[in-house]
Amino acid sequence: MTGAAGAGWFNQKINTIEDLRKSTIAANGLVLNVYENIGASVVKLVPIELVSSLKNKKINAVAFSSPAMDQQLGLSKYSKYYYFPSWFQQAKFIDLMINLKKWEKLDETKQKIIETTCMANVVDSISASESVQFDTLKEIINDGIDVREFSPEVMKALKQAWLSVSSAYSRSNNDFRQILDSLRKFRADYSIWQDLGKI
Repeated sequence: MTGAAGAGWFNQKINTIEDLRKSTIAANGLVLNVYENIGASVVKLVPIELVSSLKNKKINAVAFSSPAMDQQLGLSKYSKYYYFPSWFQQAKFIDLMINLKKWEKLDETKQKIIETTCMANVVDSISASESVQFDTLKEIINDGIDVREFSPEVMKALKQAWLSVSSAYSRSNNDFRQILDSLRKFRADYSIWQDLGKI
């Protein structure tokens, strides 16, 4: 499990929705659909193609991963602005999938060993991921990247686009709808603690 992603690397200031619509953004998954819904040009690329596409100006923006991961890829070498907040990825999960019939053949001790190892891996990876982001951001800023936040106008448009995209997926995909409903219920319940516990 890794931590939050940045909102994206851009080679122009994004002050308004029109600025986003003038962008050619490399993205994948639902992020691509949301930017497309807003009216931006979107391109689906594998990670190895991102830097060369930025360098050769085939794209002028990338929405990918966390600051540390993005810097390792070299995205900061060919971008001017790095935007936040992490609207599309608060956490990234890496799954271990086991065939149910094989899982049920394991004795309880072996099942517990696998479960405990997975829990330890989640704790270790989220801790490691979170601990390197601020040093990476300091390096990015020292290298001359302008780190900014999207305006409330842009965030509102992203939210509306996400609601439209997720609604369409929910109508056509029962699994997606069930997961989204579960997440929405959790967020509503968690907000009770979030509102009371925040500083």
